[in-house]
Amino acid sequence: MMRKPLLDLVCFIVLLVFILFALPHIPIFEISDIRVVGVDRVPASVVEILKPLYGENRFGINLGKIEKKIEALPGISKAKLRHKLPTILIVELEIKENSSLLYDSENYYLLYKNKLEKINNMDVESLSEKYCVTEITPSFRRYIEKYGATPEFVEILSLIDELRSEKGNLITRVVYLDSSTTPYGQLKLELGSLFSTIFVRERVSKNRISDSIKVIEKEVGTDPASIIARKTVNYDLYRDALVRRNVGSV
Repeated sequence: MMRKPLLDLVCFIVLLVFILFALPHIPIFEISDIRVVGVDRVPASVVEILKPLYGENRFGINLGKIEKKIEALPGISKAKLRHKLPTILIVELEIKENSSLLYDSENYYLLYKNKLEKINNMDVESLSEKYCVTEITPSFRRYIEKYGATPEFVEILSLIDELRSEKGNLITRVVYLDSSTTPYGQLKLELGSLFSTIFVRERVSKNRISDSIKVIEKEVGTDPASIIARKTVNYDLYRDALVRRNVGSV
């Protein structure tokens, strides 16, 4: 009498093993759609990791391994993969906050928790939508790698981030000129559409820079036609003054 329950158990185990073995080979479970959420633009390096998953059986994919591979990329703080229906793979990404994108004339780096992470060039376009690119000298990049970012530089990056959210459409280039003459360094802001450049010579607030940009906007706005023949005009910004340089001055 005990043989039948035992036989049933053996049959069940055999059937279960067969199903587990067969699932990774059933075409209906092959991934046909991968949806990435949490970012406005998917980094190219993430795309490269996900592309080979198309056509793979969902039961043959090690989600944890893929998550760790994505999280190892600069700019990605967390990746979560999950299946939806038989053939859809959902990829949830979280971008590293409080980070800055730096360029040293050769390579791009992400400054995160006071450490530099080299960025793959194919990811620059997507990450630059999230972070403002600040140009630095190779020597200053080496300094950061060895000693970490100075408090003054971190302060400037925070300032730039605030300006980007307010004046991002006007500020087309940001350059940090590390200088031995001042611990604050010098900040260079190019306003492409206004054919103007602001050199921040002293420590100033975000509002001070924002107000200076408004002054330049107003100056150009009084004679819009003149911008056609306008050469780039340089301004020096101090705590208490915005000084327009003479044409031809350096």
